Amino acid sequence: MSATTLARPTVRRRTPTARTVRHLLTMLLYLAVWFWGIAVVVLTVAILLVNRFGDVTTSVVQFSRQGGIWFPFSLTIIIATTYLPTHVAAGMTRRAFATAALVAAGVTAAVYAAVLTLLIQAERAVFDRAGWTHTLSDVGLSATSSGTAVDIGRLFLDYLLMFGSGAVSGLLVGIVYYRAGGWWGTLALPLTIGPLFLVTALLASDAGPFDLAWVVERFGPGGDDAPARVALCVLILAAQATAFHRLTRRAALSPVTT
Repeated sequence: MSATTLARPTVRRRTPTARTVRHLLTMLLYLAVWFWGIAVVVLTVAILLVNRFGDVTTSVVQFSRQGGIWFPFSLTIIIATTYLPTHVAAGMTRRAFATAALVAAGVTAAVYAAVLTLLIQAERAVFDRAGWTHTLSDVGLSATSSGTAVDIGRLFLDYLLMFGSGAVSGLLVGIVYYRAGGWWGTLALPLTIGPLFLVTALLASDAGPFDLAWVVERFGPGGDDAPARVALCVLILAAQATAFHRLTRRAALSPVTT
């Protein structure tokens, strides 16, 4: 009698963190498609209106930068305040949720930065073809000495840091409200959302009273203060992410009410 051994199919088991990252990214990127789809329509109409009633002299797409900050910011607040109890009830750990939320926030920021950078370049090509002037009024890191030419790599990095800080700030604001409630969550806003404004000031070409160029210029090699600005922004982002991770790992679950 011969025995036949059937090869069992290999089953790839994802870790709880990987499963959570996949779930969160599915939701965040689905909403990103809607966000940028609507943005393209609105921006196209805005350019046509500006051309109809005036002169097109500057980029219109650049103003979607604010939407790229605050839309993921609001989504990550929702994730931090509503997803944790369900995640733990499904048998997964707070640590897995905190890590997955940060990874998803980072990937989302990179996607938003890439899309906006590509849209800026597409707009530039359209403007050149139409004979319009294409300038960025708030270029921050990406400005060259001429003030009009733009370094694409720095432009992407500028958006990546800005959108990343917005997404992580949303997580931090959300978990503090979840743990401490409305009053303490509101009182803690200078610490939870304040770093986002600090990153904004560090990346801005002209941040008015919040301009910190006079600080970072002391550390910028060769008169280029961009490396110092980026380093400070990365440190702020790391501090935000660490604070969110620690607060989430120690969070007591609130009873779910309906």
